[in-house]
Amino acid sequence: MVILEEGTNMYKYEKVEHDNELPTKLHDFYIEDNIGELIEKHWHRSIEILIPLYGSFILWINGNKVKITAGNIYIINSQDIHAIQAIEGERIYKGYALQIKYDYLRESYHDIDKIYFQQPNQQINKLLMAKIIDIINFYESDDPYNNIRVKSHIQMLVFLLLDNLSKKRIGYLEVKDSKYKDRITKIIKYLENNYQEDLSVKMIADEFGLSEGYLSKLFKESLGATVKEYLSRVRLWHAEEQLVETDYPVIDIAIGNGFPNVKSFNQAFKRKNVITPAKYREKMRK
Repeated sequence: MVILEEGTNMYKYEKVEHDNELPTKLHDFYIEDNIGELIEKHWHRSIEILIPLYGSFILWINGNKVKITAGNIYIINSQDIHAIQAIEGERIYKGYALQIKYDYLRESYHDIDKIYFQQPNQQINKLLMAKIIDIINFYESDDPYNNIRVKSHIQMLVFLLLDNLSKKRIGYLEVKDSKYKDRITKIIKYLENNYQEDLSVKMIADEFGLSEGYLSKLFKESLGATVKEYLSRVRLWHAEEQLVETDYPVIDIAIGNGFPNVKSFNQAFKRKNVITPAKYREKMRK
């Protein structure tokens, strides 16, 4: 496990070592008479499916508290900050955690960055549980052909996830397929590499030999957003990450991510997240 440290605050990045040639890692949990935090706050690129078979526990995920009970799987999306805590009076917990490699998901579905997985209803939960129990049984068998069986069932599991639980990420702006796609992609890359600078629409237009009016029209038609709106979103994505992972003062985060002052940062942040940056940091660290 690798620790990423910025300032005095730390979250652990868990580097998942996948099993043999499989795109998955299976963890087996059996906990008895344990009170307090069982697994401290961490994150990883893999998605993780919790499979509680007996007992219950508390999952802290992105600042929210969720009670996980036997028979109900829970999906932890890529890069979600999470921790597991025992429930007082709950003597025994038995279950599994199945982690699926993010690069494998991308190979299966190229637009994986644009979606996340929502939690299943009872019917889908039953389908997923049956498929995962099959995978667990294959893992625990000595049959020499088990890797083939596991890979086959993982493919079916990923299909079930994509077909039933995938949802487009809010705020994700997709470049519409057009003859200008290559040009707009280059401009987007430029913004994402220079978002910390004091950029204006004119400066960006000049960089690519375009008029301001043409650049604005190009963005609106291709992304459904103005140049300023897109640039603000890029800055906010980076600012949100720093609010959670560092102890930098809000003013430093604002200026460091291209906002002219704290007031403009607060206004943009509240438009997107409803709450202030300080409240967001507090919520995500609970």
